[in-house]
Amino acid sequence: MTTNLQVGNHFSDVELANHENEQIKLSSLTQASLMDQYLGFLDGYPLIVVFYRGFFCPRDRQQFTQLVHFQNELMVNYGKLVTICVDPPLVQAAFRAGLGAQWQFLCDESRDLIKQINILDETELLTRQ
Repeated sequence: MTTNLQVGNHFSDVELANHENEQIKLSSLTQASLMDQYLGFLDGYPLIVVFYRGFFCPRDRQQFTQLVHFQNELMVNYGKLVTICVDPPLVQAAFRAGLGAQWQFLCDESRDLIKQINILDETELLTRQ
């Protein structure tokens, strides 16, 4: 799998449905708060973007357990986290609630973003044939 992403590139400012089925732009998650802007801190917040296969994946579940523990440290350090998957918003909302996660879960059901940045993992499909 070869991605189209290169060091120094800007990540696409996509708009996807979140776990509450609201449209969210990635840039809205990194914007400086009104207080930060007033104080002159205009750069915004760092954002960690995690793609995952789905609620059904045991590896993803293990990783998400660690991310839930990490979310408090991120908040203290003004970092943001977003996860993106093909699961529909309702499924993501249930998964998020079960984990106790506080960050945005975004839905790329049509796989448009995954195709755009060329990160579709087809290794298991190839081994089944």
